[in-house]
Amino acid sequence: MNIFSISRVLLPVENMMTQNSIYILVLLTLSYLVGEMGHFLLGATSRDIAREVGYGDKACFAMENGTILSCRQRKDETSCQIKGEDGGEDCKWDYTGLGMDYQVLAGPAFIAVFTVSGVIFGITADYMNRLRLLGCAVLVYSLAISSMGFATQYWQLVLLRMLLAAGESACSPICVSLISDLFSEKSRGVATGVLHLGVYVGFGLSQAAGIYLTRADLFGWGWRSVYILTGLPGIVISFLLVFLPDPRMADPSRTVQPTVRKTSFMEMAKVETKYLQIPLKSEDDNNNPSPRETFTENMKSLRTCLFSPFMLMMFLGASCRHSAGFTWAYNCRLFFLSYYPDNDVGAYFTFSAIVGGASAVIVGGAIADRLAYKGAPDSDIDNEAQLRGSRIRLYVLGISMLLSSPFAVGVLALQPPLAFISLFCYYLLAETWFGILFVTLVEVAPNHLKTSILGIFLFLMNNIGGNIPVALDPLSKTIGYRESLYILYPGMMVLSGAFFIMAVLPLKQQMALKSKSN
Repeated sequence: MNIFSISRVLLPVENMMTQNSIYILVLLTLSYLVGEMGHFLLGATSRDIAREVGYGDKACFAMENGTILSCRQRKDETSCQIKGEDGGEDCKWDYTGLGMDYQVLAGPAFIAVFTVSGVIFGITADYMNRLRLLGCAVLVYSLAISSMGFATQYWQLVLLRMLLAAGESACSPICVSLISDLFSEKSRGVATGVLHLGVYVGFGLSQAAGIYLTRADLFGWGWRSVYILTGLPGIVISFLLVFLPDPRMADPSRTVQPTVRKTSFMEMAKVETKYLQIPLKSEDDNNNPSPRETFTENMKSLRTCLFSPFMLMMFLGASCRHSAGFTWAYNCRLFFLSYYPDNDVGAYFTFSAIVGGASAVIVGGAIADRLAYKGAPDSDIDNEAQLRGSRIRLYVLGISMLLSSPFAVGVLALQPPLAFISLFCYYLLAETWFGILFVTLVEVAPNHLKTSILGIFLFLMNNIGGNIPVALDPLSKTIGYRESLYILYPGMMVLSGAFFIMAVLPLKQQMALKSKSN
């Protein structure tokens, strides 16, 4: 069953703009898939790249007639090169694919550009054709991915990695913003889940391609062929996107109609509150936009939204969750190479990420949608119902993060294949987060600023969450690689769950104030 058929089964026809919205959703998902493959290929191919290009730490590795344990105990190049009893070389001193050079390449080199570009794309998308803008971004990162296959020096990898980040940063703010225009409140969780199929399918395929295609040595290019081939589909997708009209600029009769008139919640409640300072969308925002506010007024609205306690809790929870995800994604392949080098784990990675992750985003989004608006007909989805739905989504999000953390511990503590059974269970619980998070943000954000808010939120979230994994290298040299992963992987999952549940409190307070004012 392909993405198109999944979309048709899970998304009711009456909740969609037109049949064209499914086509757009499929293109958005495929764009995400290509971008995430390029993003996470580095973790699967780092050791091969490091040994050819030359970067990162070195260690002692066993050769054909050596033993892994004996070679691993040799901590310097001199002892590693001591010959065996038969006069042959048992071990070799070579690159591990780890070290600060790798952590910088995987994290800061990507995140530094990703975060800044995300804000630029987020703000620009509020004033331009979003599909055309996304198409240009997809073309940029697709060319960057393919070009990495021709890199011969470390600085070239850094530069192309930054170019990949610049293009991929457009995906989240623009895609989530488009979904809010294409699908109604009751379908956005599932639609966002379908979009984020691209994340988990892309990650899963990156592990399979990075391991098996590199091993197959296609065309004699080794790891290079993986990057060259990965970027090619994105070039085709980019040209399909640039010729599509933006739903926001299309005929209003083709856009999703609001269920009721939704005035600003602050205006409706008639109270000044420090708990939730985010005005909900209005009917005028969606269908009859008034003259655009001045730049100063927009900046004031943005500041009000971003400094609310609700947004602070969401930011802390998302940053911790993002940090845990990046820590594992950048180190999963290298972790098993370090502790279980004889295990062929490529198929396990692919199955766990694609089946577990994809199931989580789809089923999790559907469950959150059903619970959020259970028993509420479209005509009753007012501001109060929307806040109640957001509360339920956050409960689902926080509890799933807390429940997934023991399975994250199991991934690090158990040996294969038990570790991958634990990983599969982890994905089923943990990978509901991205879709639910951004559906919640979109539902409470002013329509004319939602892409800007998403872009800035991503900037802050990625700057914190994306750079924390750099601490793994110095921490692992102090307490050990596996022990460091315990702190930065399951430890961060627990913190994220706690912050997401705490984010419910401002929403509860806002509902209480609204009821009191009535």
